[in-house]
Amino acid sequence: MPKAKSSTSTKKKAAPKTKAGQAKASMKCGQVKKSNKPQKKVMKKVCEGGSERMIYAGDSNYTSNKTPAQKKSFRKRHKCSTAKKNTPKELACKELWPAKGGKTIKGKSAEKRKLAKTGKKKPAKKK
Repeated sequence: MPKAKSSTSTKKKAAPKTKAGQAKASMKCGQVKKSNKPQKKVMKKVCEGGSERMIYAGDSNYTSNKTPAQKKSFRKRHKCSTAKKNTPKELACKELWPAKGGKTIKGKSAEKRKLAKTGKKKPAKKK
Protein backbone atom coordinates (compact mmCIF):
# COMPACT_ATOMS: atom_id res chain seq x y z
CA MET A 1 0.00 0.00 0.00
CA PRO A 2 1.45 3.44 -0.93
CA LYS A 3 2.00 5.88 1.89
CA ALA A 4 -0.13 9.00 1.90
CA LYS A 5 1.86 12.12 1.17
CA SER A 6 1.58 14.78 3.79
CA SER A 7 0.48 18.23 2.73
CA THR A 8 3.17 20.85 2.31
CA SER A 9 5.49 20.54 5.22
CA THR A 10 6.55 23.73 6.90
CA LYS A 11 10.03 23.43 8.26
CA LYS A 12 11.58 26.35 10.05
CA LYS A 13 15.17 27.13 9.24
CA ALA A 14 17.45 26.79 12.22
CA ALA A 15 19.15 29.97 13.37
CA PRO A 16 22.79 30.20 12.20
CA LYS A 17 25.27 29.21 14.88
CA THR A 18 28.40 30.92 13.56
CA LYS A 19 29.23 34.63 13.43
CA ALA A 20 29.48 34.46 9.64
CA GLY A 21 26.08 32.79 9.43
CA GLN A 22 24.50 35.40 11.69
CA ALA A 23 26.01 38.25 9.67
CA LYS A 24 24.89 36.65 6.42
CA ALA A 25 21.33 36.23 7.70
CA SER A 26 21.07 39.85 8.84
CA MET A 27 22.47 41.46 5.66
CA LYS A 28 20.73 42.38 2.41
CA CYS A 29 22.14 41.28 -0.96
CA GLY A 30 24.91 43.63 -2.09
CA GLN A 31 25.34 45.19 1.35
CA VAL A 32 28.89 45.95 2.51
CA LYS A 33 29.81 45.99 6.22
CA LYS A 34 32.87 45.94 8.44
CA SER A 35 34.09 42.35 8.50
CA ASN A 36 33.38 39.97 11.36
CA LYS A 37 36.67 38.19 10.60
CA PRO A 38 39.47 39.83 12.57
CA GLN A 39 41.98 39.49 9.70
CA LYS A 40 39.75 41.21 7.09
CA LYS A 41 38.46 44.80 6.77
CA VAL A 42 35.17 44.48 4.87
CA MET A 43 32.62 41.87 3.84
CA LYS A 44 29.84 41.83 1.26
CA LYS A 45 26.83 39.58 0.84
CA VAL A 46 26.53 38.35 -2.75
CA CYS A 47 23.34 36.76 -4.05
CA GLU A 48 23.47 35.18 -7.49
CA GLY A 49 21.95 32.12 -9.09
CA GLY A 50 19.67 31.48 -6.13
CA SER A 51 22.55 31.14 -3.69
CA GLU A 52 24.03 33.48 -1.13
CA ARG A 53 27.66 33.81 -0.14
CA MET A 54 29.96 36.19 1.68
CA ILE A 55 33.11 37.69 0.21
CA TYR A 56 35.82 39.29 2.33
CA ALA A 57 38.56 41.78 1.37
CA GLY A 58 41.31 43.89 2.89
CA ASP A 59 44.07 42.94 5.30
CA SER A 60 43.28 44.43 8.70
CA ASN A 61 46.99 44.56 9.58
CA TYR A 62 47.69 46.95 6.69
CA THR A 63 46.94 50.61 7.19
CA SER A 64 47.89 53.41 4.87
CA ASN A 65 47.31 57.08 4.23
CA LYS A 66 45.58 56.34 0.93
CA THR A 67 46.91 59.35 -0.89
CA PRO A 68 45.90 59.67 -4.56
CA ALA A 69 49.33 58.34 -5.56
CA GLN A 70 48.94 55.29 -3.31
CA LYS A 71 45.47 54.60 -4.72
CA LYS A 72 46.78 54.81 -8.26
CA SER A 73 49.67 52.44 -7.46
CA PHE A 74 47.38 49.91 -5.74
CA ARG A 75 44.89 49.92 -8.62
CA LYS A 76 47.66 49.45 -11.18
CA ARG A 77 49.50 46.76 -9.18
CA HIS A 78 46.32 44.74 -8.61
CA LYS A 79 44.90 45.35 -12.11
CA CYS A 80 41.60 46.67 -10.79
CA SER A 81 40.38 47.40 -14.31
CA THR A 82 40.13 43.63 -14.93
CA ALA A 83 38.34 42.74 -11.67
CA LYS A 84 35.39 40.38 -12.18
CA LYS A 85 32.04 41.20 -10.60
CA ASN A 86 31.38 39.91 -7.06
CA THR A 87 34.96 38.92 -6.26
CA PRO A 88 37.19 39.98 -3.36
CA LYS A 89 39.39 41.82 -5.87
CA GLU A 90 36.45 43.93 -7.04
CA LEU A 91 35.37 44.58 -3.45
CA ALA A 92 38.85 45.83 -2.51
CA CYS A 93 39.14 47.96 -5.64
CA LYS A 94 35.73 49.60 -5.28
CA GLU A 95 35.32 49.90 -1.51
CA LEU A 96 38.83 50.19 -0.10
CA TRP A 97 40.80 51.76 -2.97
CA PRO A 98 38.33 53.70 -5.18
CA ALA A 99 39.83 55.59 -8.12
CA LYS A 100 37.97 58.78 -7.27
CA GLY A 101 36.42 59.87 -4.00
CA GLY A 102 36.42 57.60 -0.98
CA LYS A 103 38.41 58.24 2.14
CA THR A 104 41.74 59.99 1.85
CA ILE A 105 43.47 59.94 5.18
CA LYS A 106 46.16 62.51 5.75
CA GLY A 107 48.59 61.70 8.50
CA LYS A 108 52.05 62.68 9.62
CA SER A 109 53.77 60.47 7.06
CA ALA A 110 51.84 62.13 4.22
CA GLU A 111 52.96 65.55 5.47
CA LYS A 112 56.58 64.37 5.71
CA ARG A 113 56.55 63.08 2.12
CA LYS A 114 55.04 66.33 0.87
CA LEU A 115 57.66 68.38 2.68
CA ALA A 116 60.47 66.13 1.44
CA LYS A 117 59.34 66.58 -2.18
CA THR A 118 59.18 70.36 -1.92
CA GLY A 119 62.40 70.65 0.11
CA LYS A 120 60.71 72.92 2.65
CA LYS A 121 61.01 72.62 6.40
CA LYS A 122 58.02 72.06 8.63
CA PRO A 123 56.76 75.37 10.03
CA ALA A 124 57.48 75.93 13.71
CA LYS A 125 54.57 75.69 16.13
CA LYS A 126 53.38 78.96 17.60
CA LYS A 127 53.11 79.23 21.35
